[in-house]
Amino acid sequence: ISSDLRQAALVKMELNNLKLATPLPSERFRVGNILQTLSTHFKNCWKNEKSNSSKLEYYHGVKKTFGREVYLSETNNVNHRFQLTRLRISAHDLELERGRYLNILRAERICKFCLASKNVKITESEEHFLFDCDLYLDHRNKFMDNIKNVPNETKTGQHVRTVAIIIQPLRAQI
Repeated sequence: ISSDLRQAALVKMELNNLKLATPLPSERFRVGNILQTLSTHFKNCWKNEKSNSSKLEYYHGVKKTFGREVYLSETNNVNHRFQLTRLRISAHDLELERGRYLNILRAERICKFCLASKNVKITESEEHFLFDCDLYLDHRNKFMDNIKNVPNETKTGQHVRTVAIIIQPLRAQI
């Protein structure tokens, strides 16, 4: 029996127990218990799916807890927010993702720029794109210079938060 079916059966059992158990103090209390049971089940399924999906490997690394992410309200530029979200959920055009749809083995989803410029075969992953690929070196350096030039009293501003959102969870894994 699959884990999803097993979990669905457990949730159904828990809901039935709530219905059959000694009457609860109020309908509002019962509804609260039902919502809590469903919420717990949903969060457990979410954790299981993100940790067992190769597509969601990067997302699993940066998304530790269920809830709204700070960058969604801290990043005022809609396009920046959209691009950050795309990167986090692997909805991008890096070879890692493109190769998935072309049934290319993960180890063969290499960065074409690094292969052509340095004759190095390296997977074009989110980490490679953000930290290592020379194709984006100028952009990375410009971004980091902008961060260095932000006065100390505003270092808790949007740019630093954006760097922390992207870099901190990744570098902790490496």
